[in-house]
Amino acid sequence: MSTTIKSGDYDSIIIIPKGFMSDLKEYKPTKLNLIPNPQKIQDSLAVYTVFKALFRELAGIPDLESGSTLQFLMSGGIGVDTQRKAPDIEILVPNMKTGSIRSEIKADIGFEDIFAPSVAVIMIMIFCMIGVGNSIAHTKESGLFDIYRSNGLKVYQFINFKFIAYFVVGLVASLFSWYIYRLFGVHSMAGEFEIIFLIIVTSFSFTAFGILFSSFTKTSKSSGLLLTALTGCMMLFGDILIPIPQGSIIKNIVNFMPIKYSVDAWRKVSVLGYSLPEVSYEILILIIFGVVSYLLSNIIMTRVEKK
Repeated sequence: MSTTIKSGDYDSIIIIPKGFMSDLKEYKPTKLNLIPNPQKIQDSLAVYTVFKALFRELAGIPDLESGSTLQFLMSGGIGVDTQRKAPDIEILVPNMKTGSIRSEIKADIGFEDIFAPSVAVIMIMIFCMIGVGNSIAHTKESGLFDIYRSNGLKVYQFINFKFIAYFVVGLVASLFSWYIYRLFGVHSMAGEFEIIFLIIVTSFSFTAFGILFSSFTKTSKSSGLLLTALTGCMMLFGDILIPIPQGSIIKNIVNFMPIKYSVDAWRKVSVLGYSLPEVSYEILILIIFGVVSYLLSNIIMTRVEKK
């Protein structure tokens, strides 16, 4: 099993303990163990939710006794044993490097726990990426940018001012949406520091991304259309709302979308209880993406505005 876990070539692993059926028949507490794939948390938790709902609906398991067909029919056929409790499902969090089990999750996890990080990241995209892009494009379209430059404002200073403003806006919006979800019962195994750090990194990355796309657009309409289309594509094909099949062309494109790494890191920390060093790969990708976007936006805007 450790080889399978390390390979990551699975959706979920269901473990049926020895003596499961005999314990179930004898009215003893029973449980199944589920090992999710951290790289496919959405698929794994879908399996978990289906099993949980199935056992909840079938809490009374039919009990057939030996005898003649006539006796069986006279007794009313198949009955539901209301005294027998449904098995519990416990999530075992794997360590992908060693193939071992690192911890257990005993909380009841639902779809809202999976999609809450996606909503928080989408809020960052709307307020940081689309917001800063539209603001920069509007400033250039209205002629204010030319006035600022004639008074000695440098391009990098203008970008820095916009970056700081919309970075803070996205930070506040994401924190608000996340804690509203928490207020309504969303489960999270992450500490406050881990969540705030991921929000900061994500806001940094998407704010820089929005500045990059607004650096070469001249009007707010073109900038808004481009950034809105890009946001929609990342939401639909970023593997955060709709699972993308393995081996498809879209799956390869997803690897170049920052939203994938942001949501993956957030879900691993919040749902599976991973620490920040365990999601360092996703964090590094987001930081590199943000730094490259920021530097390119400075270079492109400087050259475009010189023409």
